[in-house]
Amino acid sequence: MKLDDDFDYEYKGKKRSDSYRQSPMYTYTMITVIIVMISILGIVILLNNSGNKPGKTNASINQASTITDSSMVASATDKSVDELISGSTLVASDLDIWDEDYSNPSAKKEELQEALSSGDGDETVDNTMDDPSAGGTKTRIVYSDGKEEWIDINPYLVSNPYNNANLVNVNNIMKYYDNYVKTSFVGVDLSKVDDYVDFNKLKNAGVDYVMLRVGSRGYSTGEILVDDSFADNIERAKNAGLDVGVYFFSQAITKEEAIEEANFVINTISENSIKYPVVYYIEEVNSNDVRTNDLNQMLRTNIAIAFMDTIKAAGYTPMLYGNKEYLLKKVSFGSLIGYDIWLGENGDVPDFPYEFNMWRYTNLGKIEGVSGVAHLNICFTDYSGR
Repeated sequence: MKLDDDFDYEYKGKKRSDSYRQSPMYTYTMITVIIVMISILGIVILLNNSGNKPGKTNASINQASTITDSSMVASATDKSVDELISGSTLVASDLDIWDEDYSNPSAKKEELQEALSSGDGDETVDNTMDDPSAGGTKTRIVYSDGKEEWIDINPYLVSNPYNNANLVNVNNIMKYYDNYVKTSFVGVDLSKVDDYVDFNKLKNAGVDYVMLRVGSRGYSTGEILVDDSFADNIERAKNAGLDVGVYFFSQAITKEEAIEEANFVINTISENSIKYPVVYYIEEVNSNDVRTNDLNQMLRTNIAIAFMDTIKAAGYTPMLYGNKEYLLKKVSFGSLIGYDIWLGENGDVPDFPYEFNMWRYTNLGKIEGVSGVAHLNICFTDYSGR
């Protein structure tokens, strides 16, 4: 059927557009458009409110709330969403979750270190990863020439049992307390270089024992000599009521020589009451012609053991003296388990990882009875009760 040419403009006496507006379909369509408009406006308001920081304007929201034409609403909505998705001018540093040095941790550490050195801030920098002693697996040796070396600590050896917090220095005399009870003993080691010693003054100053040099072997000649002051020192020390131990400065280069030195000591002290240990004593001598310079670690160890075993067989308590370098580098310390140790290390606290019995903490001490500087010691073992 062919429609009239004016069909689009009249329908039963009315314009088609008027008739369409009065139809149910038209009403339903308008309701749907209004609902969509309201929904879109709500979304825009929520997005703008959540996306804007305090202090920013909501111009796009105010503009959208005054729009009544559906095409204008769509245009405004599209523009707002586009700005939120790709048109924002914000960068990472504008967001609170980003740290300005997040991509450069070392810069942050340097900043903290600068703040600490200048006294600003209360941050602390963790440097434990740079400290070889972290975790208690290494210990440091400082050599006579100033060089340092970190060496591994043997976890199978008995560790240093003393709590440094229990060490108390009173009038330059070191004492050790356990549950507020003094459990240590004050000592001084002496030889002919100390000239005349007033042992009664030592006793009154709180000294419990003395370690006397009984003799030595020449470091170049190899000759064994008795200490010039030994006989006088031991007699006057005993008369003052002091306990006595002795040491021999060794330069043995064979086990046979070590046994010879031990027998010399035994014969020299045989008529005296010795309660403290008899010590195999060795320390560095700054000379190119020292006869022990070329000994290897195991030979040094076996020489020391030969001396101490001979002393033990004679009924005395043997002991080995050495500084940290000698005990950990010059001999095999693990082979000396069961022997008492006298540590020589100047300092406020002992920096030695393993168990020891006696500690010389200074060779520049001052005490009544010794006119010059004194070698002061603390002993953690009660040898007088043995």
